[in-house]
Amino acid sequence: IDMCGSNRHAVRQELGWAVDIESEVVEGVDFGTLPSHVEPIALVRAGEPHLVIRAPRDWSFFVRRIDFEAFCRPIRYALDFEGGVNVTMVFESNDERMLIRTFERGAGRQTYSCGTGSMSAVVALDGNLDRSTTRVVCSPGGNHEIHHDGVNWVLHGCPHPIGRGEVANDSIRLPISALFDADLYPDD
Repeated sequence: IDMCGSNRHAVRQELGWAVDIESEVVEGVDFGTLPSHVEPIALVRAGEPHLVIRAPRDWSFFVRRIDFEAFCRPIRYALDFEGGVNVTMVFESNDERMLIRTFERGAGRQTYSCGTGSMSAVVALDGNLDRSTTRVVCSPGGNHEIHHDGVNWVLHGCPHPIGRGEVANDSIRLPISALFDADLYPDD
């Protein structure tokens, strides 16, 4: 898998794929440039840079997509990070499960299911563990299982097609309808 210019090892398993993703909390980040209503947890590099934040206290996971995007859109460029950052919002968390949504910097909108967002949320909350742990991360697109063996972080997931396109001239071309399928974003 090509991710941010580097390759990641993926292994096909019975119910999906396992991907080893090097993940780390970025130290020394100045969160003072964020709007005062944003509660940061950490900036994490998990293939892609993710600013992991807590959901506003009066929000539920079922906040409208358009409101989620309006909240996250200005945050993606609030940190001094070339190209901006993805924004992963944690709504609920316990020792076994986590509920998140991710705003993807490249698309400029919520992404249906984000493996690096799931990984980033767990790394941000669990930090540098020296023990084995597994968490299930739930997002609008389904679940990811994040496993840490004390050294490595591994994402387990089962990708589902959301559109069809073609590869031409080393790029992927999707019909615009594949990116904004009404079935994927029913709350508009």
